Amino acid sequence: VFPSSRHRLCLWHLSKNANSRFGLLKSDKNFKNAFYKCLSGCITPNDFEETWKSMINTFKLEKDDWFNRLYGLKEKWCTALSKDFFSAGILSSQRSESTNHAVGFKANKSTTLTEFYSIFQATINRWRKTEEKDDFDCTRGIPTSELSMSAILKQAANVYTITLFRDFEEEFKLSVASSTMFKESVGRTVFFEDQGKKFNTKWKIQPSLAHAKTLKNLDGCASIV
Repeated sequence: VFPSSRHRLCLWHLSKNANSRFGLLKSDKNFKNAFYKCLSGCITPNDFEETWKSMINTFKLEKDDWFNRLYGLKEKWCTALSKDFFSAGILSSQRSESTNHAVGFKANKSTTLTEFYSIFQATINRWRKTEEKDDFDCTRGIPTSELSMSAILKQAANVYTITLFRDFEEEFKLSVASSTMFKESVGRTVFFEDQGKKFNTKWKIQPSLAHAKTLKNLDGCASIV
């Protein structure tokens, strides 16, 4: 049905399963930091490969079957290797748990029918009050920013709700702090270096009458400029 879709492993399940495989390393803070950096903290494929190799060598895991199998499936779970497709930042298959967390619904499998109804009514009332407050806040005018209101921020303030504008504002702050310098071009491949994080990026330029550049953030969300 979706021939271009990619099947990925749920990071929540992977993390839970990994804890049972750590053994004595479970109490080693340095190991856990390195492992979870491999899961979702690396920015580039090279960063992931270097971190993984260092972790395996440092903690003598070269012959560990579970870690070797995990490495063989790296394209299915490593966030540094999945930045070429849109994921909307979804890293977990726990849709119900994610929904419960987002809406604050406190019922569980031991909740009685009467308790469920009370929780449901309280949740609906809370949603409606929040929506009314958000609607009122949006009618009071466009939001302001601690940054200088550039043209792009003004446009975002006009078309976005206040909540969404604050999310956009945080992304905009990160882009302002970034300094990317051109290094060289080889054929249709152009190389840049991020001066702040000190890593390299390459773009392959495809000939086209209409050019569009897709920018992806660390969560797999994208925008066209």
